[in-house]
Amino acid sequence: MLYHYIRICLRKSYIKEGTKKPIHIEITLSNEAGIFQIQEVLGKKIKWSGIKDYVSVYAKVIKEKPVFEEITL
Repeated sequence: MLYHYIRICLRKSYIKEGTKKPIHIEITLSNEAGIFQIQEVLGKKIKWSGIKDYVSVYAKVIKEKPVFEEITL
């Protein structure tokens, strides 16, 4: 069920060349529901897969009054 929420609130995602790490993922959300998925699912997969030294993730919530505006993993 949580996957459904991230799919709904995901606006844009980009994979770019990073400055501090080789890969930089930028995610724009329309709702905070996706923050959990990014932190607890994507963040843990990156950490445990052995690529954490190569990938950075930045997520931002775009809406009128967000609870969280942005996170960086």
